[in-house]
Amino acid sequence: IEYALGFCNSDGAKGSFGGEEFVCNAKEHVWIHAFTDKRDGKTYKSVAVGTMLVMAENLKYGGDSLFEWHKAVNLDAECDSTECAETLSNPSLHQGICPDGWSLLSKDDSKTLLYTYTKQNIHYADTWIPDLSAYFTPMGWPDNFGSNRSGLNFTPYTTETEYSPTSTVEVPTITTYGTSYQTQVIGGEPTQYKYYSGTWLSNEDTRNYAYRFLLSQFVSASTDKVTYIDALTDSRVSKKSYKSPVRCKKMLEIF
Repeated sequence: IEYALGFCNSDGAKGSFGGEEFVCNAKEHVWIHAFTDKRDGKTYKSVAVGTMLVMAENLKYGGDSLFEWHKAVNLDAECDSTECAETLSNPSLHQGICPDGWSLLSKDDSKTLLYTYTKQNIHYADTWIPDLSAYFTPMGWPDNFGSNRSGLNFTPYTTETEYSPTSTVEVPTITTYGTSYQTQVIGGEPTQYKYYSGTWLSNEDTRNYAYRFLLSQFVSASTDKVTYIDALTDSRVSKKSYKSPVRCKKMLEIF
């Protein structure tokens, strides 16, 4: 979009691209397109990523902002435990729970999403790798390294705590009557905290699992330092019964 409208540095500037109208948000240097979901009157911001518009905030519909996979693709509840790929004749253009004219992101779209913003590989100067900071917001994550250069505003929607394994041991206790043994549970201490953001994709993996575009940061419970940062596309599958946000896309009219 910057090739067509130029760099966004004049707040409120307007321009047309791909058949849609955009307004410059100079604070984040991002061209924003706003649209209204006619089903309930909610207005959303979206940004151009390659040749598609992608929602820059999570869908809120029917009183929910987190959805099981079957609700995201707008199919029967049995699809969370049954293969329903044949029902999705074209995952790349499956509307699902999205507003009219919009569709769910697919595995192919998630790759486009991830590789639109890249940076030079410091180890191999002639190669480029995804610039993960472009997808994380600068606030809300344990490691606020994010630049949100993409304008997609991915912030954590859930956290999980991982615990060490628990085990039961017999602890000897010396008394005046001799040695007795008491049962004691050890372990079960927090080892790391996991922060997640992302969106369901329209593609399923198996009868119980489907794909997500997932951003994550893990924090060590012992050192309180970030140990892991990543953005995963088609390599990440989750249980369909898991509740996740939904972001929708719309193809731009670019000839």
